[in-house]
Amino acid sequence: MAFYLFHWTSRTIDKLESRDLTAEEYEEVVCDPSYEYTSRTSGFRIAEGWTFSGRYLLCVDDLLGPDDVLPITAFDVEPH
Repeated sequence: MAFYLFHWTSRTIDKLESRDLTAEEYEEVVCDPSYEYTSRTSGFRIAEGWTFSGRYLLCVDDLLGPDDVLPITAFDVEPH
């Protein structure tokens, strides 16, 4: 399990809230993803995985440094 410093913005928090997601759920997936890859179109990192509450999320972020993450967005997806 990885540990990161998350740099949250009000815009990203609003995006998550509009999808009934929390920052805690986002962090759960990013710190312990089932899959992790880089988007071919945006270059952002994508982490997919389960939350403790049983949701499967796709989380998009920008790595600012080895331990620093700027969350972009997240949403529910079907698991692989």
